[in-house]
Amino acid sequence: MKSTPEYPLLQWVYEVRMWDADPDVPVLFFTVYIEDESVSRVAGLKDLLGIVTADVSVCEHPKSGLPIMYIHPCNTKKWMTETQASIWLWLVHFGRSANLFLD
Repeated sequence: MKSTPEYPLLQWVYEVRMWDADPDVPVLFFTVYIEDESVSRVAGLKDLLGIVTADVSVCEHPKSGLPIMYIHPCNTKKWMTETQASIWLWLVHFGRSANLFLD
């Protein structure tokens, strides 16, 4: 696949980890690479893709220490309890904020 200035080649890398503050809460971390360069700003991602990023924040990756975007886990536990959702359903529901679409 070849990129153009209007449509750059994007590579999405996802990682699901359990939240350190509450081990029952999953967190979706992700990085977007454009032509081998990481997008580490939510504003840059929003401008690039035109997606709604209300649930997306930037933090330091728990292992690498590098900037990484993630779906903020504040409402995750409440949502999972109210809906009795599995991690898979959580990923289907919240992954959309990170351009992750699952069936």
